Amino acid sequence: MLSLLSPLFLRAADPITTRGDEVGQLLNQWAAEGKAAGLSAITYENRDGFHSPLNTALWPGLKLTYPPGTDPNTMEKGPANRVRQVPTVGNCSMAAPADKGGSLPRLYLMDQGGYAFLYQQYVHNNLFIYPEHQDHDIGSWGIGGWGDLYPANSPCLITSQGSSGTDQPFLQAVLSTIAAFPPETQRLLIDKNILMPTVQAILRRTSHLVKEEKDYLSGRAHPDVFDSAWLNEKEMVLMANRMAPGAIPPVALFEIAEETEFEENAHFFEAAKPLPWKLGTTPVSASRLYRGNSRRIQFVVSTGKSGDIQGRPVKVQWVVLQGNPEWISLETAREKPVIRLNVRWHPGLEEPASGIASHRVDLALFASNGVSISAPSILSISMLPNEMRFYDAEGRLSEIYYAAHNPSLGLPVTDTDRRWLALLRACTQSTGDLRSTLLERALESAERDFFKTALDELLVLHEQLVQVENQPEHADEATKALQALEQKIQQTLSATLPGNRKLTGRKTLATALDAIARFTDLFPGFQEELLKLASQSSKVSATGDIEREVRRLVNLGILVQRSGGSLVPLHSKDQRSESEEYYLKGLNLTLLTQVLYPDALERHPGTAWVDPRLTTPKQWRDVYRYDDQGKFLGWQRYHARRISDFDERGRWLPDGFAHPESAVAVEYVPDADLGLRWERKN
Repeated sequence: MLSLLSPLFLRAADPITTRGDEVGQLLNQWAAEGKAAGLSAITYENRDGFHSPLNTALWPGLKLTYPPGTDPNTMEKGPANRVRQVPTVGNCSMAAPADKGGSLPRLYLMDQGGYAFLYQQYVHNNLFIYPEHQDHDIGSWGIGGWGDLYPANSPCLITSQGSSGTDQPFLQAVLSTIAAFPPETQRLLIDKNILMPTVQAILRRTSHLVKEEKDYLSGRAHPDVFDSAWLNEKEMVLMANRMAPGAIPPVALFEIAEETEFEENAHFFEAAKPLPWKLGTTPVSASRLYRGNSRRIQFVVSTGKSGDIQGRPVKVQWVVLQGNPEWISLETAREKPVIRLNVRWHPGLEEPASGIASHRVDLALFASNGVSISAPSILSISMLPNEMRFYDAEGRLSEIYYAAHNPSLGLPVTDTDRRWLALLRACTQSTGDLRSTLLERALESAERDFFKTALDELLVLHEQLVQVENQPEHADEATKALQALEQKIQQTLSATLPGNRKLTGRKTLATALDAIARFTDLFPGFQEELLKLASQSSKVSATGDIEREVRRLVNLGILVQRSGGSLVPLHSKDQRSESEEYYLKGLNLTLLTQVLYPDALERHPGTAWVDPRLTTPKQWRDVYRYDDQGKFLGWQRYHARRISDFDERGRWLPDGFAHPESAVAVEYVPDADLGLRWERKN
């Protein structure tokens, strides 16, 4: 990664910045002492028509692709599409809605060419910052947010939490860090094309989330999206300025030598050609969709090309940034820079730093030269959110459901939402009806007493607000009343409650609702009362939502109809499988939000949202079959009240598993009602 660049550096006496804050003073002091290189070798590029422009007056030595005053109509706009041959830092605050394509980082990471382009930027001293907009927020189906929609975690760019303007703190921090490098160090970083890997290492190592050395080798330091609150710009410039050439971190590089392969119609099922499951592959960032029905996905990965510019030996280390370590194995080969990675399918999880729901496992490679540790190079494995998988006691795959329900409880996203008052009312009213009884059983008496006391205080504050809000002449009073109410809601939710569980208020409410959702005899035992409540719900779609959920479970063979017309689970509670409990919980989640507590909970009642570029919706469950010796035979598909047998190669068995000679190849075609259906292949 050599460069033909011959950068010109500012004279030591020239000020680097007009900033008057502590960082600016440090930079100018170092410049006066000849200890900081400045920005004369760096170019800034704005690509949003000055929608979110850098204040370039702060950096007099910075070169500009588009100087102030440039007609925005003459500027290139959108995600960077050319690798600049000079060191370049840029930004673009543009995005589409989450369900219409999303942010610019997601645009790159949903395209094989995007990975290759970002890698070329990374190893040619180009770094761009883009906001996530709606692609990384707490919530689901756009209620509050959509969760984490990124299929990969890449070190080749910086994604800022939020929308337009949230890129600015990162622009400032990256530029000040580059400016702070000693002249010899900056020159070497540029000549060797490792400027941006080094900047990424510094940004992450100095994060406010990194409290001790071990935190750097964890997911806390390496999220896919960065919040500016985690930035520690002063520490970034101090670390950069202390970095002599001998302290430059190595670069971690990997190469996937072997991996599990998936065959269409045998391991996964799609109609039109979706995005490839090998979304992208580079030495610093790779992404895979766990689209196949294999027990695990395996990789053999070489790290032999990792290196240090001083030629020192490097020690490499793989770390699980995100995922369940019990479902991931890392096997190192003796005397070879090769590792075997095994990853089991994961259900939804939460990111370590943000708590945002994600469906991605991130494995990071780090390299150490004994002095410094590199930025991570990351292998990401994404699960499809609309799939749910189950395993038997032997660890074998037992079932895949391709229309997984939205797992959200529907709780308010923020701790200031007034819907919390409606939920507290439901928790504390002893009316004797089903809604009251369910919550009464799910809460300890000490917890209920706490919530009742808090609710009494909240209702007083709420009444004070109602009396003055929406009245212009009482605007100041309304502001104070709103602040008092929101502060009390926050205190109630963050307080540790009395009782045996010692949970916060928010966690207590979530735990209680989850307990109701897990009461899988709810609908079978209280059908008549629930249907009556549905007809009275404040959500006009409630009855239709319940009917649709019930019909889904009948089609899947989970609910069966008695002669009298009532619906019951196929198996009693003590005989149900984990998957049957899961399906019934999905029905309960819809009952919670649409029927039982519609004024407090808000949730999309359908399946989990998945980007349509990744998969075609399917409405079936595949139950896997093994013989007495454990040999995989194939699966039984429950679909539209039909049960069909398929062999291990995905061929239909019209005469069942006892007659494998009858196997017939099938193909999958779009269906307006079912999303996808199968038919005999011509």
